[in-house]
Amino acid sequence: MDSMNRTINSIKSQSDFFEGNSPAVTSPAVDAVLKLMIMAASPQLERVLTPIVTNKVFTPSRKVFTPIPEENLKKQATFETRCHVKEQSDSKNAFLPLCCNAKTEKLLSQNPRLLGEHITESLKTHDNIVIFIANGRGMAYSAMSMGLSKGKATRAVNKISEFLHRVVKTELDSLPTELRSRVHFTEWSSMIDTKEYQENYELLHEFLHSNPERELIVKECVKTLFEARANKIGATGNKKPRMFMEEGFGFKNSMKVIDSKKYSKRYAHLERSVTLEMITLFTGINCNGMEFPSQRYLTTNPFGMTTISKCVEATRRAISESKSCNIKLKNLTKVSHAIFFVQPVNL
Repeated sequence: MDSMNRTINSIKSQSDFFEGNSPAVTSPAVDAVLKLMIMAASPQLERVLTPIVTNKVFTPSRKVFTPIPEENLKKQATFETRCHVKEQSDSKNAFLPLCCNAKTEKLLSQNPRLLGEHITESLKTHDNIVIFIANGRGMAYSAMSMGLSKGKATRAVNKISEFLHRVVKTELDSLPTELRSRVHFTEWSSMIDTKEYQENYELLHEFLHSNPERELIVKECVKTLFEARANKIGATGNKKPRMFMEEGFGFKNSMKVIDSKKYSKRYAHLERSVTLEMITLFTGINCNGMEFPSQRYLTTNPFGMTTISKCVEATRRAISESKSCNIKLKNLTKVSHAIFFVQPVNL
């Protein structure tokens, strides 16, 4: 009986449903229902059931971001800028990407003045910049590769996109007139469905799948990104997602996707997201009749962009060495565009 009471109290104290200690959820009737549920199960099932209903097996992360302390709001951010890829054109324009993911949302939620300072800092070295919100299908595909349904992934991306729109509007409205005229805005969702973007995607996708060596370039990128995300999930105590065959089954450092429709779809989603992002890195961004080839990436950890840019440069070399590659794709990829990692160092 003591074990039963402990289980009930544990359920009530750790389940979100019982938060607030309202009379509706603390009555003896609720205790009775919980007892019946547990008694109806076998002792073996109770041992399995209890940690599940008390959120011990899987705890959905609740995104509650702690605002930066007021005294820190008065500090101006200091940035450390590192050139990861050198610019081969003579353009002085750059795009500032803001990815619709939890990492970016957290960074800007906790540091509400950071974007404005990033914009001001970028205008010191570039003539014009464009704020680029990476939203839409490209980001949804990335989320779907981790097991989210299309609907959940789309809603999650849209929610963060709305937050980023508000942040960008606030910062643009506060810029002095002389600076505001040099700052532009666009988003991935408005670019990705254009005819030209889709044609470029099809050309690149066809090239990457034209032989096993080229396919391996993008597959290595996908595996690196997926395993980094999976390891992060596993480190929280939740079940680690899978996509590739594991070592110990005759597949040491395997690039073989698990043979099932579920895992093949996950791989296809992430490969599609990576390929779409590669197009943006190859072509830069066109906005208001201007080209913005260079990228200034605000980040506290450039691992993901480092991995994708490595894939971009490997693909660029493969295209340049190919004698049968489509001439349009060759022209799109013949010039490397700069990638700067901009890291705030005093947060």
